[in-house]
Amino acid sequence: MRLLDLGEIRQLSVLDSGTGDRLGSINDIVVHPTDGRLLGLIIRALDGEDSVIPLSAFRIGDNAVMAQPDPPLELLGSSELLKDGAFAAGALVGVNIVTEDGRLLGKIKDVIVLPELSIVAYKIAGSVLQKIFGGGFYIAGDLPIALSSDGVRMIVPSDTEEKHAAESVDALLKRGADGDKST
Repeated sequence: MRLLDLGEIRQLSVLDSGTGDRLGSINDIVVHPTDGRLLGLIIRALDGEDSVIPLSAFRIGDNAVMAQPDPPLELLGSSELLKDGAFAAGALVGVNIVTEDGRLLGKIKDVIVLPELSIVAYKIAGSVLQKIFGGGFYIAGDLPIALSSDGVRMIVPSDTEEKHAAESVDALLKRGADGDKST
């Protein structure tokens, strides 16, 4: 299963599949913060304007994002998609992960996209060393219970570290495929 972190997905160009024209580059992704679903992309057009393209209008390929011909682009300020979603890089990276019993587990360090499934996972780092050297753990994007209205905290179950955290996205997927949420 192919995995793309925010850095990788933001390097992809967005192409019109009908003309081959480059529409722009990916500035951010839009995800549902507690359902773990990819909702759309924020595209920075060649003129510098940002717009939103819904999931139904594109496919993420190996080397580019292919948009349907003349895709339905929404302006950022009036996007219906953004009512349910959050910017991954602009809003979720850096959010504190707090358990229902009040323990701070760390912060979201990265959002991982699984293009074939249109779902996301979160990489959590708890210490400065984990953030610098790439340590931490992963949780499924549908594990969080809530994102605070100010976007500063995400609440997860109290047993997240014991039953839901994984050392890799592959381990997270295997656990889900086995129907086992515990290690």
